[in-house]
Amino acid sequence: MPAKRWLIGAFLLSFLVCLVAGLPAALVARVAQQPLAASGVSIVSASGTLWHGQSVWRWRDMQGQLGWSLDWRGLRPGVNVDLKGPLTLSGWLSGGPASVELRDAELSMAGAALERWQPQLKLAGRVTGRNLALTFRDKRVTDAAGELAYTGGQASWRTQKPVTVAPLKGVIEPSDDGAAVTISDASQGSVLAQGSIAGNIGALKVFRAWVMMLELSRGGAPEDVVFETSMPLWQQD
Repeated sequence: MPAKRWLIGAFLLSFLVCLVAGLPAALVARVAQQPLAASGVSIVSASGTLWHGQSVWRWRDMQGQLGWSLDWRGLRPGVNVDLKGPLTLSGWLSGGPASVELRDAELSMAGAALERWQPQLKLAGRVTGRNLALTFRDKRVTDAAGELAYTGGQASWRTQKPVTVAPLKGVIEPSDDGAAVTISDASQGSVLAQGSIAGNIGALKVFRAWVMMLELSRGGAPEDVVFETSMPLWQQD
């Protein structure tokens, strides 16, 4: 009798999993549209199923595609995501009631895409990221890793004449209370900037080496701090 109940339970569980996984993506998109509306994101169309599908999204004047497929890693459910648009991002995403985890992520973005957020900046070249990982739990970054790179290219700020920016590299690593990133010259190794997230506080420190690269410095040592700021990035309870 117990074995029979176990078989019935296993059958019902399998049936429910298949039923949920087979839900049309268009139906799920309609349900998700309401919470997304506050951020200005709209789902134009969706096809496939909750298990494996794709959609077209729009945010302000930007548009792109999002594909997903369910992927279990051990006993942990997650989704392989593939985002295409001004920013391309792929990786494995998982989450829970108070946590989000991103693993094995790759990203690529044209420098010109940054002009959407900072119109006074003109930047050629491309920004890429590989082996990116991020764990966000209870409104805190608890783990982060990865490598960033900039191909180099012409850059200008406001009416400044264009200058050639050398290839850059960035290293993301966990810290005692969050995560840190260091940006440096890919060829000479000079540290240009350092950023960090501790709790909900983001901090940025820029060194004179960066200003020298942009041909704006009139003296001083490369390790001098020329700009430093910090601010809350989100509301903390």
